[in-house]
Amino acid sequence: MVLPITKNWEIVYIKEFRYWVEDFIIWFPVWIQENNLTQIENTKKELEEETWYKSNEIIYLGETISWNYEDTIIKLYFAKNCEEWIQDLETWEVIEVFNTNLKNFENIILWKNLICPLSMTAFTLARLKWLI
Repeated sequence: MVLPITKNWEIVYIKEFRYWVEDFIIWFPVWIQENNLTQIENTKKELEEETWYKSNEIIYLGETISWNYEDTIIKLYFAKNCEEWIQDLETWEVIEVFNTNLKNFENIILWKNLICPLSMTAFTLARLKWLI
């Protein structure tokens, strides 16, 4: 999972339909590691594919466990100074990309609109490490 932040210190997040909850959820890009890519390469690829942003400043935050489908270790990253670029999503993907300042994102959390524990963990780790 990667938590992207722009050069203007806006958090980039996605709203995507997830079949396991049968609803749209707010979260950060997450993926399954591809064997032919390093962790950083995979992080950059998914950031670009799912948000239309890119960054060369990827920072490792830590890891946690996801229980959605099976016990899986999820590596968490922070993408600093993201820049927007154009990317065509696969036609089957239903993703909306948003960006907002830190205060508004904290309000998303307070209003309980961020229900993804992985996203909350990534956000909390970034805050604890003083990255945002």
